[in-house]
Amino acid sequence: METRRWTNPTQPQTLQIAVFLLYINAVFSVLSFSPLSLLLAVGEAAAGFGIANERRWGYWLGVGVATLGLLPAVLYVMANGVGSILNLLFLISIVFPVALFALLVHPMSRDYQRIWFRCPRYDSARERLYDPAPRPGGSGHQGVVMEFNLAQVLRAVAEAVPDRDAIVHRDGRLTFGRLLERVDRLAAVLGEAGLGARRERGELAPWESGQDHLALYLHNG
Repeated sequence: METRRWTNPTQPQTLQIAVFLLYINAVFSVLSFSPLSLLLAVGEAAAGFGIANERRWGYWLGVGVATLGLLPAVLYVMANGVGSILNLLFLISIVFPVALFALLVHPMSRDYQRIWFRCPRYDSARERLYDPAPRPGGSGHQGVVMEFNLAQVLRAVAEAVPDRDAIVHRDGRLTFGRLLERVDRLAAVLGEAGLGARRERGELAPWESGQDHLALYLHNG
């Protein structure tokens, strides 16, 4: 069973802070007691929840409501002139909307959601990469999955104990279920980029490799 969460400490700080701001804005919108503000509150809360659960619709909904939050400020400046920007009350009123928009469109947030957030297109790519159908005339599977490999082991463990910790580093924890989701999303991104198996194992000599190779340069520390 997939765990639902309201916050996600494994995400970049830009997204974590943006989620908190979305929830805070939702509370203030509810306190306005107008139909439009209540609708906006629902959108802000849904966006925060979607981002925390790494859904792409949540990210773009968040960008949308953040943009709407900037609209009153833009209309105010258009009506009162550029000099109105120096008004202290105006500056205080736009701190949250500007901060929220800046956090969501920050390169760290955009890159993270592009790779790790789920969307139907990547889910379908994941299904193609892990197609369990047997190959005609032989054993094994289609795609990049062999008869027995680490990907299958991870999937079996994640299905059996999805909420058990797989990685613990300092204050961060990643369960087997979340780890499998991240592996699937990264595999889908690589598959969409054209990376994968080129020749089956049975067609290769023992020293040959039939798949693309990917090197990762990671910062240690």
